[in-house]
Amino acid sequence: MNDYEQTWQTFWKDICMGFDGQPDLEQIKKELHDYKNMMVNVSQVYCEVTASQISKINTAPKHVIAAVDERLDEMYNEGYQDGIEIGKSRES
Repeated sequence: MNDYEQTWQTFWKDICMGFDGQPDLEQIKKELHDYKNMMVNVSQVYCEVTASQISKINTAPKHVIAAVDERLDEMYNEGYQDGIEIGKSRES
């Protein structure tokens, strides 16, 4: 069984099929609407938390996490350096 068929069987089928065993078009429309909104929202969040490095929703999570970690390290290092400079200026 291919991946998309397995996803259909294990996830979408119970959601998208009516009691009569036929596709429930109204429910499918609702699910597609929600999925579209999620795609837009996830893209915006990825873009924001990675400083515009990543916006594609299919990016592997490990790459998004690495980009966020890198950004946080840079922010920490900038703050640490600023703290050192402030400390030195107070000593003078």
